[in-house]
Amino acid sequence: MKCLKRFLLIFLLTFSFTSLVNAASNPYGKYQSLYGITTVRCTWYAWQEAYEHTGVALPGWGNAQTWYNSAINDGYKVGSVAKPNSIAVWSSSDGFGHVGFVVSVEGEYMTTNEGGIVTEENEGIVNGAQKSTTADNLIGFIYLDEVPIKKPSNTTSNNNTNKNDSDNNKKSSNTNLSSLTIDIDHFEFNPEVMEYTLEVDYKIEVIHIKAVAEDDKAIVIGAGAKALKVGENHYSIIITAEDKTTKEYKISIVDNYIINENDKLSSSKLRYMLENKNLELANKFLLRPYMISGITTYGFQNGHKINFPTINIQSDKEIILPFGVYFGYCKVNNQYYKAMISIGTNPTISENNKLKIEGYLLDFSRSLYNCYVEFLFLHFHRNEIKFSSLDELKKQLINDKKQLRQYFIVNEG
Repeated sequence: MKCLKRFLLIFLLTFSFTSLVNAASNPYGKYQSLYGITTVRCTWYAWQEAYEHTGVALPGWGNAQTWYNSAINDGYKVGSVAKPNSIAVWSSSDGFGHVGFVVSVEGEYMTTNEGGIVTEENEGIVNGAQKSTTADNLIGFIYLDEVPIKKPSNTTSNNNTNKNDSDNNKKSSNTNLSSLTIDIDHFEFNPEVMEYTLEVDYKIEVIHIKAVAEDDKAIVIGAGAKALKVGENHYSIIITAEDKTTKEYKISIVDNYIINENDKLSSSKLRYMLENKNLELANKFLLRPYMISGITTYGFQNGHKINFPTINIQSDKEIILPFGVYFGYCKVNNQYYKAMISIGTNPTISENNKLKIEGYLLDFSRSLYNCYVEFLFLHFHRNEIKFSSLDELKKQLINDKKQLRQYFIVNEG
């Protein structure tokens, strides 16, 4: 009996070791810092889910927005129809894009598993997210039911095979860029300089950043076409080596475009306007509404208790506007909804003094989680108030809602 137990133990250990050796390796690092916010890479989790659910070990395709075209180039089947056990690919204005593993599809909605922002409620893993199959920024789907056949490697002997295996285990730590180009005059790349601050004084809406890694096994995230607004703009180029070592280049571009013959927008002027809640003037200088964007997260659902459900976002942007309630729009999937936006700590409900950005959308009842939205600020309404009860807060919100409707009746007419 002892011999049998010893044999079973040796067999299990040998089987486990063999399984670990033969398991495919995820080419993406699990965590990343985007604009100071820790997230689980959507590419890492999509790769992981694809491998665990379908057995397909996808190649390392770089940032999420490139996956669809990369899949085509590598011979994978793609399309516009959502299917279970496929990869959904979305575009985004920052050029990073987003990917998620499709678990199931029902009508115009699909259930996905995705990487996301690390919060107190989750560890950056978002399973069971409900997404539209017809969103404007949805590039398409990568199907995993049929995958290209890999060409066998040329090995002539066991010695050569062992040597190749040994070489493959030596992963590169090279995070250097061979080149970094930005289509702005007088920009010069120095590999030893990690942060750049540039200024332009002409109107330009899009710039192009091109970053090429020295090592073709390294992954570069953050390059591509970038929206450039008047004022301050911040971008990051992150290089991840084969062994998961990372390096980050930070680029700040200030667009001091002359708005009229007599004045020029500066970051200090804009800050002064925002700090004094003068959104009407600030928006004239910006030539567009002031915006705070972010990914929607779960709140404490207190708004639902008083029939004022809100969407909460976590933003990487410095919050310059004072605490209070503002009128504006919320942009969701290229649709604009009239919104009452709160910046503050929710003193009536919470005692932790944690900054919260949330919005109540008029005539909107869908649930949004882990979605990119934009709050567009038009008008300061009132200061943040601590009420004695939820009933008092509800009465104020009912009044705020009436004034929100009146504001748009006057200003849209």
